[in-house]
Amino acid sequence: MIAELWGWLSKTDPDAWAAGAGWTTALIALVASIAALRQVREARRLREEQAQPYVVAYMEHSQADMQFIDLVIKNFGTTAARDVRIYAEPALKRSTGQGAGTEDVGLFKVLPVLVPQQEWRTFWDSGMNRKDTDLPDEHVVKVEYMDSRGRKMEPTTAVLDWSAYKNSQWLVIYGIHHSAKALRDIKDLVKKWGEHGGRGISVYARSGDRKDARLRQEFERRRRSAAELRKKLLPAAEEEPEVAEVSATPAPPTQAGSPTQEQVPNPPLRSGQGAEQVPGSAPDQH
Repeated sequence: MIAELWGWLSKTDPDAWAAGAGWTTALIALVASIAALRQVREARRLREEQAQPYVVAYMEHSQADMQFIDLVIKNFGTTAARDVRIYAEPALKRSTGQGAGTEDVGLFKVLPVLVPQQEWRTFWDSGMNRKDTDLPDEHVVKVEYMDSRGRKMEPTTAVLDWSAYKNSQWLVIYGIHHSAKALRDIKDLVKKWGEHGGRGISVYARSGDRKDARLRQEFERRRRSAAELRKKLLPAAEEEPEVAEVSATPAPPTQAGSPTQEQVPNPPLRSGQGAEQVPGSAPDQH
């Protein structure tokens, strides 16, 4: 087979070789042109996609509180979107916070323009109140719009599902909103300050030495009260030692063999009485 191919090549006319080379070059050029054209079209498509609006609808936690959910319409594209319209099925409703009561979520009819990174936001519902209603969880939201040249873009469709937020948990992170709320509370408190009616600022000064002295006086007062109360409740226990001490004191010495008698002084002699008063005897009585 190689010999036959070599014989064919050796018998081929040089003009035929030149013609074949030209056709081959033309074929390669055609393939390269087709590939370049496809690359140009792809690059153009990418540039058009990058330079067009891209408006979508989604749910997001509110900055005020994580339990509040907002409905957001945002343009993530690089050019402005015009004549933005929104359609929801079923209609968007929120709970009123009073049992099973509900109300419609206010939506716009048309947004004339939505520039890149601009958003339209509204409060949709509270997760704590919505669970008490029979509102559906899943909503299909379609957004229609045109680009800056007036060409109608392909609508974007989003499925918004409340079930994704039912069992979600989060940590509360205090930010600028909470700081502003605290400043408003301080402002309202300062407005109530005044010089009359006890609505000013009260300043209390404390002396450690005086407090310690008062504590010592209070301790001594309580100790004395406890001692007096003990004397009233247990008088016998307090007097027994004194009685025993008195009985142990020795009596004064007396004359042996005679009981102790009180010495009474003799009365003076009357006139006419010649008898001598014997000491210790009783006077005669007439």
